[in-house]
Amino acid sequence: MLAVRRRGASVQVDAPETPEPKAAPGEEPSRERTRPRDEPEPELVEAWVQFLRDHVTQAVNALNNRLSAIGGSAQGVIRSNLDDTQREDIQGIVQEVRLATEVTGSLLNRVSSEAPEIPPPAWNLLKEGPTRPGRILIVEDDDSNRAVMARLFRRLGHEVVTASNGYEAFDVIQREQLDCIISDLRMPTLGGKTLFEQVEGKKPDMASRFIFVTGDYTRPESYEFLQRSGRPVVGKPYELDQLLSAVATVFGAMGVLLDAPPPEEPGSAPT
Repeated sequence: MLAVRRRGASVQVDAPETPEPKAAPGEEPSRERTRPRDEPEPELVEAWVQFLRDHVTQAVNALNNRLSAIGGSAQGVIRSNLDDTQREDIQGIVQEVRLATEVTGSLLNRVSSEAPEIPPPAWNLLKEGPTRPGRILIVEDDDSNRAVMARLFRRLGHEVVTASNGYEAFDVIQREQLDCIISDLRMPTLGGKTLFEQVEGKKPDMASRFIFVTGDYTRPESYEFLQRSGRPVVGKPYELDQLLSAVATVFGAMGVLLDAPPPEEPGSAPT
């Protein structure tokens, strides 16, 4: 657990819990209860649910793509004779079914998972440890993903600017002072790779503030670029604690946080 130093020398002391009043004789006890101390904060629960929904949506899309591939392979088997080609097609079908099963299993596991009972360390760090509100640019072409991340960091007390592609983002980067840039890698019009390279050339001091979010880090060209960039990478679908930790690391380097987690190995793909 990461320690969070409070600003100034004052120490905040929790007020003692007020005992719940007893019901009068013949009265039913009140059903209103205060939120237990170990119950997750509403903002954390909502953020967790939103990220979970994002994962479910992407997993279902992946499943549909796999099923389409199965259908295409099956059609090929129907048209072919019982020869080596047919056997290869059947082997391809078996492989696609296996991949589809993995996606389905991941979907079921995610749906059945619960929000954490306590916030990840970076949640408290970003909420209670800043010396000032951080300013974040979110570059994401998916409207729902962009809105979820913006809402998340605003509720943590930080300022958020958004852009739907690299062109919009570069305009913001030229005009405004930012502490952190969270950018998707693949976007229409202008992607994160080209955006980063333009920033390196024209505003090199801003390049060290990038965090990349992507589901494309396994492609050789993407992996090579991410390694070369030396910037943190958060895989899609997002893991909330990974995203928060990456932002906390960048904020720490920018002096936004009093304490910050140790930097992860730069450019490394999520595990």
